[in-house]
Amino acid sequence: MYRPEDDGKQDFVKKVKGVSTFSESAFFKTVFASGDDMVKEEEAIRKREIDEWNAKVVVANKHFTVNTRVLESQQIDKYRSMREDAV
Repeated sequence: MYRPEDDGKQDFVKKVKGVSTFSESAFFKTVFASGDDMVKEEEAIRKREIDEWNAKVVVANKHFTVNTRVLESQQIDKYRSMREDAV
């Protein structure tokens, strides 16, 4: 039976370097914001967009309301736009 230590070799050769990635805090550093930093950044972006939009508004009321409800509907009214005179 072959024994590596007889030839001066190690019994087990690791392919992974001796770096313990989970104990190194620099290993998990990223260029992307996350956690509380991400929340603050997104809130600042959202606030800036709202402020920019408010600066562009030129009307007194920013809310647009449409009244499309028909109070009365009669069958003869559907041809009103085609008639010139009353029926």
